[in-house]
Amino acid sequence: MSSNTANVNASQIWKAALAAIIVSIIGNLVVRSVALALFQIPPEFEPFQIPRIAIFTIAGVIGAALVFAWVARGSTEPYARFRKIAIIVLVLSFLPDVGLVLGGIPGATWPGAISLMVMHTVVAVAAVGLLTRMTQ
Repeated sequence: MSSNTANVNASQIWKAALAAIIVSIIGNLVVRSVALALFQIPPEFEPFQIPRIAIFTIAGVIGAALVFAWVARGSTEPYARFRKIAIIVLVLSFLPDVGLVLGGIPGATWPGAISLMVMHTVVAVAAVGLLTRMTQ
């Protein structure tokens, strides 16, 4: 099937989302571990706490799945449209990370903020990749 087909297997969306949650959480914990090893990220930097990483990762994937389901219902090219939306949302998701540093949030540093951006990218790649592949 072409990646621009309207034939989305909607029954697979939530299975794909669950797979994306698992892959994303593992990936983000790896990013966290590498960032902590390479940079001096203060322990008071709350976005780097494991529960917060898990909650925001799950929320991001669920949000992606909901958007994909919505796009799949109304688009003749759901895969292409979803990828475009995902890129825009990913770029916009970086803004709060920049705001953490510029806003003087306790423990916020540029390496920490950039690490969060990498985590957002992990979620986007996993969610878009699995949602678009597992539903064809």
